[in-house]
Amino acid sequence: MTNLLKRTLFLLAVVYAPQLFAQSYQDGMTAMQYAKWDDAVNIFTSVTKADPQNQDAWLSLGAAYMAKGDKTGAKAACDGLLQNNSGGARGFIANARVKMMQNDMAEADKQLDKATRAGKKDAVAFRHMGESFLYVGEKEKPNFTRALDYLKKSYNINSKDFNTLMTLGFAYKLQGNGGDAAQYYEFASLQQPKNPMPYYLTGRVYYIAKLMPKAVEYYDRAIAVDPTYDRALRAKAEYLYFDSKDYEEAVKTYRNLVNKGANVTIDDQMGYANTLFLTRDYPGCIQQVEKVISIDPTKTYLRRLLGYCYFENGEYQKGLDVMNDYFEKVSPDKILPSDYLYLANLKIQTGGDTLNAIENLHTMIEMDPTRWSTYKTIGDLHYKMKDYCSANKAYRMRLDSLGDETTATDYYYIGLTRYYCTEDSDSIRYSKALAAFAKVAEMAPTSATGWEWASKAASKLEPDLQADTTQAAADAFGVAHPYFEKYLEVTVDETKQSVIDNRIDAMEYLCYYYFVKEQQQSPGNYRRFA
Repeated sequence: MTNLLKRTLFLLAVVYAPQLFAQSYQDGMTAMQYAKWDDAVNIFTSVTKADPQNQDAWLSLGAAYMAKGDKTGAKAACDGLLQNNSGGARGFIANARVKMMQNDMAEADKQLDKATRAGKKDAVAFRHMGESFLYVGEKEKPNFTRALDYLKKSYNINSKDFNTLMTLGFAYKLQGNGGDAAQYYEFASLQQPKNPMPYYLTGRVYYIAKLMPKAVEYYDRAIAVDPTYDRALRAKAEYLYFDSKDYEEAVKTYRNLVNKGANVTIDDQMGYANTLFLTRDYPGCIQQVEKVISIDPTKTYLRRLLGYCYFENGEYQKGLDVMNDYFEKVSPDKILPSDYLYLANLKIQTGGDTLNAIENLHTMIEMDPTRWSTYKTIGDLHYKMKDYCSANKAYRMRLDSLGDETTATDYYYIGLTRYYCTEDSDSIRYSKALAAFAKVAEMAPTSATGWEWASKAASKLEPDLQADTTQAAADAFGVAHPYFEKYLEVTVDETKQSVIDNRIDAMEYLCYYYFVKEQQQSPGNYRRFA
């Protein structure tokens, strides 16, 4: 290598080393804003090792240790500064912090007074003094009065110092003063308009204040500055998902986060999968869930989402296999009511054990009684199996939960299953069926269904006049009379063969009824029903 080239490389190192060094220090300050104390400790430690003379790095290292509640580490940082470069205002600040940790505030104040005189035009020194009262650990309360006093003095010396503005924003946010916090973060963004962090933190302040449109506005500003800025992408996606429930927009933001984010987490990947499911992109959901499981197989509960997606995508056997595997591996306390619902539906769709599927549905309702509407599904399954008594019980369970929202259809199924259920005597079953069908006729009087089935149930309750020829039996005959009359009335214009057949049965009954009641009536009077 030529001497000229060596000299050139040396000069480049001299010129760029401070910039690279400053960036590393700034990374530590960024970690402080996010309360990532361990990260801040690691960054500032590396800076002090690279340049033991850097007093700012030592003081910030001590602040990070204090923030995480490690006084031993904080004192060691102060000692490191004093051993390597104890001169100027920062040396006095280090001394003051040591005294503060020893609860000797009188001596600490003396050292801070010396620091004030030594650094009267040094904005960074005053920032360090303010941080001495701000970063005190989770078990102690910051002295906001003193912290803000020094930080504002720093601001008055240099109103454009980025780190001072950011620390002021942090202090006010920690204090619960959202207005001033947002203001100083806004000032910071003016100093570094290409830095997404101030915009993002302003958005967080607005989010805490529940000013959601403003929060999203600043998230978008951060993303506009840096489309890979994962914190803003994540915050916006989570807001859209959890708060506004705008899943269409949430899936777009999650997609950007997963595809472009600088530090994508497994939770981000799962959030994306959830929004794909909610936006009915089931193939995409399947692909995303399989990706997450391949990254972290311990995410057992994600298999439920995979099973859900397979069901919704019509891949029932795959879904059933996944759900069976899920139930074998998941802790019982992690099972959701919807897990049993999908397991049951997958069994039904694959022609599995229907009774077992019904048992799954009952378990789901036990876990979540608000899902009582599933009794309709249970009733339908029993009805399909011709277990009319169980079907009737399920339909009635649903009916009990409907309250005033019942429909004619609900009573129709109650009546139908009661009509065919043989566990009660004929008089009981047909009486209960009649009551249900009469309700159908009442709720839908222009429909033939209620009148038809009411007349059928009522016919079963008529005395057998062939076997019982007493006057009492003749007097009791006619239970079905009003229902057959109404059936003929509402079907007068029907031309379907099945309706015509029913009308013939109705007229035969009425002829016999009037005969029994000895009310002579010419056949011509019945033509109005024909």
